[in-house]
Amino acid sequence: MFVRSIKIKQRLFATFLLLGIIPVLILGLAASLESRKAVRGLVGTYSGQLAIQLGVTVQNEMEIIKNRVFEITLDPLVQEGLRNFEKSAKAEQFKMTDELKKAYQTAFVNEKKVKFFSVYSDKASIDYGKLETGINLGSGDIKAEVAARAKAAKGAPVWFVDKNGNLIMCYTVSGVKNKKPFATAMLALEASFLSDIVKKVNLGNGAQVELINKENILVASSPNDILKPGEAFPYPVLLEEINKNEAKKQMIRELQNLKLSETMYASYCPIEGTDWYLVSAVPLKKLDGSSAAIRVNIFVTGCMCTLGAFATAIFISRTITKPLGKIVK
Repeated sequence: MFVRSIKIKQRLFATFLLLGIIPVLILGLAASLESRKAVRGLVGTYSGQLAIQLGVTVQNEMEIIKNRVFEITLDPLVQEGLRNFEKSAKAEQFKMTDELKKAYQTAFVNEKKVKFFSVYSDKASIDYGKLETGINLGSGDIKAEVAARAKAAKGAPVWFVDKNGNLIMCYTVSGVKNKKPFATAMLALEASFLSDIVKKVNLGNGAQVELINKENILVASSPNDILKPGEAFPYPVLLEEINKNEAKKQMIRELQNLKLSETMYASYCPIEGTDWYLVSAVPLKKLDGSSAAIRVNIFVTGCMCTLGAFATAIFISRTITKPLGKIVK
């Protein structure tokens, strides 16, 4: 046989060498694969928690603004005064306008992001700020379009972004007593209102934090993103994968091997009361880079063990073959 044709010294040397190398190779490969899984798992967990916490922060900021608007529209100045504005005398109208504008100013005096606010109907409109300051819905009559959106929501607050990235909230105002709609409330905030929250999170080079709606429009983005709020998100596959996940009613909101500008690992969180999703995405090459460092360490350790096994194999084979050689002689 071929094995018997090999000298005992060489057979012993190969045996001890393999016994030293094979376990190291198996353990190294297993450790490398496990490290990759562990890194992806940990980053996925933290990325998911980040998306949830950031989503809660966004919701809280929006809730604060919404409650301020609700307080204004529930005020008797709006509930009684604005509803009966047309029937009031001129002097009373001037007085009511002045009081409402003061109420608006008090509500938003500390909120520098407010560009425009109004409670209006077909018969009366009292505004805070100027509607023409960069608000662009792509139509001539902005108030009419906003009123139509609010009406379609049947009293629920509607949040959306215009073509310039400004954040707009609107809803139909109804009477406290008779529950009949009589006006529309509209609030316009600067694009940076939500972007400033998102920009506080820095996941490193290549990582992204995006806030997109179901129309695939960017609502807010991370600081290293060249896209601006109000623009179409260039990777519709993200929304497609989210919709697939939501259709399955997945509780774990993760998207693995998502192909955007590069292959990403993403987590997302729906923003309640809107059709928005907050997404945090990390490049897979960045995750695998950590496990690659572990593989390098394993390779170096394996080389050292191989050298050690080589030296040990030579030593042991000699301690066996030398006495045998003497016996043969």
